[in-house]
Amino acid sequence: LWIKDVFCIFFASWLIRSIIVFYVAYWYFDCYFSLKNLIAHLFAFIFLAALGVMFRYFVDKTIIFPIFNNWSFGKNASLGFYFGRDFNTQILLVLCAFLLKCVQDFFNNEAIKTEKITMELAYLKSQINPHFLFNTMNNLYGLSLSEPEKTPDVILKISEMMRYMLYGSNEERVPLTKEIEYLNSYIELEKIRYEGQIFVDFTVEGNTNNKFIAPLLLISFVENIFKHGNIQDAKNQAFISLKIQENQLIFR
Repeated sequence: LWIKDVFCIFFASWLIRSIIVFYVAYWYFDCYFSLKNLIAHLFAFIFLAALGVMFRYFVDKTIIFPIFNNWSFGKNASLGFYFGRDFNTQILLVLCAFLLKCVQDFFNNEAIKTEKITMELAYLKSQINPHFLFNTMNNLYGLSLSEPEKTPDVILKISEMMRYMLYGSNEERVPLTKEIEYLNSYIELEKIRYEGQIFVDFTVEGNTNNKFIAPLLLISFVENIFKHGNIQDAKNQAFISLKIQENQLIFR
């Protein structure tokens, strides 16, 4: 029974100490580890293991031994003796914490890459609206029969819009004039789709030169007008207003 009690005491002490050392090491690597300063992290690695040894020495000398009168390494064991017996174990604990952090980072990075690819594909699909393209092509076919002289300009406009959607919008910021040009092209193509029977007024005020904006930021608002608005009713004309006041853009 005495042996069992002693074993339980030391096992519980070992388990609690190991968990504390492990999570302190994990917290350090989670908050501070980077590949830029490996030497400093190597010293921190050794320091954490040494801290684990000193923590055991403190717990044994101040709690386990005085209260339970059990001496695992002997009553007069020095700190140096503890380092000789326990340092490798603490190194292993810190190493496990580091490996767990590396494994979690790997899976997190893979998840982020997958999510980024999914979002990029969804974004690309949202920009190339098949329904819009099919309708535009059908109306383009009709235009080529009724007014063939206008067909080349419309094809060029569609080409420019596609080029801007796929390539021009890859930049973090694009000239505001390009974005306005894209909006105008979209509205013009919608007019072709509705055979000119739409009532949408787009006005631009202020100096738009040398102004930059996130790409394709405004097109969703304009698309919603055509998706949900009654744009063929003259009594409910849609008004789109873009105004520049110093460094502020007001879009209504």
